[in-house]
Amino acid sequence: MRLFIYLMAGTAAMIAVMLFSGRYYHLPVWKGIVSAILLTAAGYAGAKVMAFVEMGTWDGRSFYGALFLAPCLMIPVALLLRIKIRELLDLCAPCECIMLALLKVDCVVSGCCYGIVLGRREVEDGFQAIRFPSKITECVAAMILMVVLILILKKKKNYGLIYPWYMVLYGASRFCLNLLRDTEPFVWILPAGNFWSLISITIGLIWMLVYKKWQKKNKTEINR
Repeated sequence: MRLFIYLMAGTAAMIAVMLFSGRYYHLPVWKGIVSAILLTAAGYAGAKVMAFVEMGTWDGRSFYGALFLAPCLMIPVALLLRIKIRELLDLCAPCECIMLALLKVDCVVSGCCYGIVLGRREVEDGFQAIRFPSKITECVAAMILMVVLILILKKKKNYGLIYPWYMVLYGASRFCLNLLRDTEPFVWILPAGNFWSLISITIGLIWMLVYKKWQKKNKTEINR
Protein backbone atom coordinates (compact mmCIF):
# COMPACT_ATOMS: atom_id res chain seq x y z
CA MET A 1 0.00 0.00 0.00
CA ARG A 2 2.81 2.38 0.89
CA LEU A 3 4.56 1.66 -2.41
CA PHE A 4 1.33 2.31 -4.31
CA ILE A 5 0.94 5.69 -2.60
CA TYR A 6 4.54 6.61 -3.44
CA LEU A 7 4.09 5.62 -7.08
CA MET A 8 0.85 7.58 -7.42
CA ALA A 9 2.29 10.65 -5.70
CA GLY A 10 5.47 10.39 -7.73
CA THR A 11 3.60 10.00 -11.01
CA ALA A 12 1.42 13.03 -10.27
CA ALA A 13 4.46 15.13 -9.36
CA MET A 14 6.37 13.95 -12.45
CA ILE A 15 3.41 14.84 -14.67
CA ALA A 16 3.42 18.35 -13.19
CA VAL A 17 7.16 18.76 -13.80
CA MET A 18 6.91 17.26 -17.30
CA LEU A 19 4.13 19.66 -18.27
CA PHE A 20 5.92 22.65 -16.73
CA SER A 21 9.19 21.87 -18.50
CA GLY A 22 7.41 20.77 -21.67
CA ARG A 23 6.24 24.33 -22.30
CA TYR A 24 9.76 25.19 -23.48
CA TYR A 25 9.52 22.50 -26.17
CA HIS A 26 5.80 23.04 -26.92
CA LEU A 27 5.03 19.49 -25.80
CA PRO A 28 1.32 18.62 -26.10
CA VAL A 29 -0.29 18.03 -22.71
CA TRP A 30 -1.43 14.49 -23.46
CA LYS A 31 2.03 13.49 -24.62
CA GLY A 32 3.53 14.94 -21.44
CA ILE A 33 1.12 12.98 -19.26
CA VAL A 34 1.73 9.69 -21.08
CA SER A 35 5.51 10.24 -21.04
CA ALA A 36 5.57 10.92 -17.29
CA ILE A 37 3.52 7.81 -16.53
CA LEU A 38 5.77 5.61 -18.66
CA LEU A 39 8.87 7.23 -17.14
CA THR A 40 7.61 6.23 -13.68
CA ALA A 41 7.32 2.62 -14.84
CA ALA A 42 10.72 2.70 -16.56
CA GLY A 43 12.42 4.25 -13.55
CA TYR A 44 10.91 1.79 -11.10
CA ALA A 45 11.91 -1.14 -13.32
CA GLY A 46 15.46 0.21 -13.57
CA ALA A 47 15.71 0.70 -9.80
CA LYS A 48 14.67 -2.92 -9.21
CA VAL A 49 17.13 -4.25 -11.80
CA MET A 50 20.02 -2.31 -10.26
CA ALA A 51 19.07 -3.56 -6.79
CA PHE A 52 19.39 -7.10 -8.10
CA VAL A 53 22.79 -6.28 -9.64
CA GLU A 54 24.07 -4.78 -6.37
CA MET A 55 22.47 -7.07 -3.80
CA GLY A 56 21.27 -10.14 -5.67
CA THR A 57 17.67 -9.57 -4.58
CA TRP A 58 14.57 -8.00 -6.10
CA ASP A 59 13.40 -6.71 -2.73
CA GLY A 60 15.31 -3.42 -2.71
CA ARG A 61 15.65 -0.46 -5.09
CA SER A 62 18.71 1.38 -6.35
CA PHE A 63 18.13 4.72 -8.04
CA TYR A 64 21.08 4.40 -10.37
CA GLY A 65 19.10 1.77 -12.24
CA ALA A 66 16.53 4.44 -13.08
CA LEU A 67 19.26 6.84 -14.13
CA PHE A 68 20.88 4.35 -16.51
CA LEU A 69 17.93 2.31 -17.79
CA ALA A 70 15.19 4.95 -18.15
CA PRO A 71 16.77 6.70 -21.17
CA CYS A 72 16.96 3.39 -23.05
CA LEU A 73 13.32 2.59 -22.28
CA MET A 74 12.12 6.10 -23.14
CA ILE A 75 13.61 6.03 -26.66
CA PRO A 76 10.82 3.76 -28.02
CA VAL A 77 8.32 5.95 -26.15
CA ALA A 78 9.64 9.01 -27.99
CA LEU A 79 9.37 7.19 -31.32
CA LEU A 80 5.86 5.97 -30.51
CA LEU A 81 4.62 9.41 -29.45
CA ARG A 82 6.52 11.15 -32.26
CA ILE A 83 8.61 13.28 -29.93
CA LYS A 84 12.23 14.06 -30.71
CA ILE A 85 14.33 11.69 -28.59
CA ARG A 86 16.68 14.41 -27.34
CA GLU A 87 13.70 16.58 -26.33
CA LEU A 88 12.02 13.81 -24.36
CA LEU A 89 15.27 12.91 -22.59
CA ASP A 90 15.78 16.60 -21.77
CA LEU A 91 12.35 16.62 -20.12
CA CYS A 92 12.87 13.30 -18.33
CA ALA A 93 15.90 14.58 -16.39
CA PRO A 94 14.14 16.99 -13.97
CA CYS A 95 11.25 14.54 -13.63
CA GLU A 96 13.56 11.82 -12.37
CA CYS A 97 14.64 14.10 -9.53
CA ILE A 98 11.10 13.76 -8.14
CA MET A 99 11.50 9.99 -8.22
CA LEU A 100 14.80 10.29 -6.37
CA ALA A 101 13.31 12.55 -3.71
CA LEU A 102 10.46 10.10 -3.07
CA LEU A 103 12.88 7.20 -2.80
CA LYS A 104 14.68 9.13 -0.07
CA VAL A 105 11.36 9.67 1.72
CA ASP A 106 10.82 5.91 1.55
CA CYS A 107 14.30 5.45 3.05
CA VAL A 108 13.31 7.68 5.98
CA VAL A 109 10.16 5.63 6.59
CA SER A 110 11.76 2.21 6.14
CA GLY A 111 14.94 3.12 8.04
CA CYS A 112 17.72 2.41 5.55
CA CYS A 113 20.64 4.36 4.05
CA TYR A 114 22.01 5.55 7.39
CA GLY A 115 24.46 8.43 7.57
CA ILE A 116 27.87 8.19 9.22
CA VAL A 117 28.07 8.44 13.00
CA LEU A 118 28.90 12.00 14.08
CA GLY A 119 28.82 11.34 17.81
CA ARG A 120 26.89 9.71 20.62
CA ARG A 121 24.43 10.95 23.18
CA GLU A 122 23.44 9.40 26.45
CA VAL A 123 19.96 7.90 26.76
CA GLU A 124 18.21 5.95 29.53
CA ASP A 125 19.51 2.54 28.50
CA GLY A 126 22.97 3.54 27.26
CA PHE A 127 24.14 5.61 24.30
CA GLN A 128 22.52 6.48 20.99
CA ALA A 129 24.44 7.27 17.81
CA ILE A 130 24.02 10.73 16.29
CA ARG A 131 24.12 10.24 12.54
CA PHE A 132 24.45 12.60 9.60
CA PRO A 133 20.94 13.12 8.12
CA SER A 134 21.90 11.66 4.75
CA LYS A 135 18.37 10.76 3.66
CA ILE A 136 16.94 14.22 4.25
CA THR A 137 20.02 15.86 2.73
CA GLU A 138 19.79 13.74 -0.42
CA CYS A 139 16.06 14.47 -0.71
CA VAL A 140 16.70 18.23 -0.55
CA ALA A 141 19.63 17.88 -2.97
CA ALA A 142 17.35 16.11 -5.47
CA MET A 143 14.85 18.97 -5.39
CA ILE A 144 17.61 21.54 -5.82
CA LEU A 145 18.98 19.55 -8.76
CA MET A 146 15.53 19.53 -10.35
CA VAL A 147 15.38 23.33 -10.23
CA VAL A 148 18.92 23.62 -11.61
CA LEU A 149 18.09 21.30 -14.52
CA ILE A 150 14.98 23.29 -15.40
CA LEU A 151 17.03 26.49 -15.42
CA ILE A 152 19.61 24.82 -17.68
CA LEU A 153 16.82 23.52 -19.91
CA LYS A 154 15.48 27.07 -20.45
CA LYS A 155 18.67 28.04 -22.29
CA LYS A 156 18.54 27.07 -25.96
CA LYS A 157 22.27 26.33 -26.12
CA ASN A 158 21.70 23.33 -23.80
CA TYR A 159 19.13 21.73 -26.12
CA GLY A 160 19.70 17.97 -26.14
CA LEU A 161 22.22 18.14 -23.29
CA ILE A 162 20.01 18.12 -20.19
CA TYR A 163 20.17 14.40 -19.51
CA PRO A 164 23.99 14.20 -19.68
CA TRP A 165 24.13 17.31 -17.50
CA TYR A 166 21.85 15.46 -15.10
CA MET A 167 24.15 12.43 -15.06
CA VAL A 168 27.21 14.58 -14.36
CA LEU A 169 25.62 16.78 -11.69
CA TYR A 170 23.83 13.94 -9.91
CA GLY A 171 26.92 11.74 -10.09
CA ALA A 172 29.12 14.47 -8.60
CA SER A 173 26.69 15.38 -5.82
CA ARG A 174 25.92 11.74 -5.00
CA PHE A 175 29.63 10.87 -4.84
CA CYS A 176 30.17 13.59 -2.23
CA LEU A 177 27.03 12.79 -0.24
CA ASN A 178 27.81 9.08 -0.30
CA LEU A 179 30.98 9.81 1.68
CA LEU A 180 28.65 10.81 4.51
CA ARG A 181 26.76 7.49 4.38
CA ASP A 182 27.47 4.37 6.41
CA THR A 183 28.40 2.11 3.49
CA GLU A 184 30.33 -1.03 2.55
CA PRO A 185 32.71 -1.58 -0.40
CA PHE A 186 31.12 -2.76 -3.64
CA VAL A 187 33.98 -2.55 -6.17
CA TRP A 188 37.49 -2.46 -4.67
CA ILE A 189 37.26 0.15 -1.88
CA LEU A 190 34.35 2.00 -3.47
CA PRO A 191 30.80 1.66 -2.13
CA ALA A 192 28.14 1.08 -4.78
CA GLY A 193 26.99 4.72 -4.71
CA ASN A 194 30.48 6.06 -5.35
CA PHE A 195 31.22 3.48 -8.04
CA TRP A 196 28.05 4.20 -10.00
CA SER A 197 28.59 7.95 -9.48
CA LEU A 198 31.91 7.74 -11.32
CA ILE A 199 30.28 5.70 -14.10
CA SER A 200 27.48 8.28 -14.35
CA ILE A 201 29.89 11.21 -14.58
CA THR A 202 31.95 9.43 -17.22
CA ILE A 203 28.92 8.55 -19.36
CA GLY A 204 27.55 12.09 -19.03
CA LEU A 205 30.81 13.72 -20.12
CA ILE A 206 31.25 11.35 -23.07
CA TRP A 207 27.62 11.94 -24.07
CA MET A 208 28.17 15.72 -24.06
CA LEU A 209 31.36 15.44 -26.10
CA VAL A 210 29.81 13.15 -28.72
CA TYR A 211 26.66 15.27 -28.98
CA LYS A 212 28.57 18.52 -29.40
CA LYS A 213 30.74 16.95 -32.12
CA TRP A 214 27.57 15.73 -33.84
CA GLN A 215 26.07 19.23 -33.60
CA LYS A 216 29.21 20.82 -35.03
CA LYS A 217 29.32 18.33 -37.90
CA ASN A 218 25.68 18.93 -38.81
CA LYS A 219 26.09 22.70 -38.71
CA THR A 220 29.09 22.42 -41.01
CA GLU A 221 27.15 20.30 -43.50
CA ILE A 222 24.16 22.67 -43.41
CA ASN A 223 26.37 25.72 -44.05
CA ARG A 224 28.01 24.15 -47.11
